[in-house]
Amino acid sequence: MIWKTFAALTADELHAILKLRQDVFIIEQACLFRDIDGRDRDAHHLLAGWRAPETLGGCLRLMPPAGERNAAGIGRVVVHADQRRTGLGQRMMVDSIAYAERTFGPVPVALSAQTYLERFYNGLGFARCSDDYLDEGDIPHLDMVKPAADNAG
Repeated sequence: MIWKTFAALTADELHAILKLRQDVFIIEQACLFRDIDGRDRDAHHLLAGWRAPETLGGCLRLMPPAGERNAAGIGRVVVHADQRRTGLGQRMMVDSIAYAERTFGPVPVALSAQTYLERFYNGLGFARCSDDYLDEGDIPHLDMVKPAADNAG
């Protein structure tokens, strides 16, 4: 797994990220939405299963702490169809939580999840903090947060 800031991404890596997100979020899920939202420049990007020049097993972006919870934000979590049910998504999330703590200190981590993934994220320590809502077209989502790691003991 490789972590990079936006400025450190190569053209091939950025192309692979955008291609995978388009293939899954827009084409596979048949959801027309603005994936390039201006937030990638501020994010740290995880590339998993990277095989240059354009094959990517999975990726996500981690936003610096912000908002009323001062939480780091995980978003655009995507796993290539041929890498699903291999444990890659779980490894990506575990790595992301650890990276957030190393990079930003003990802060909460928040995400917006498709509702069918609630149990998956519960297993990683996230808890629901919103009602269901429709996002990115008509896809049911919910907000979840994982409390900051307790370093008191």
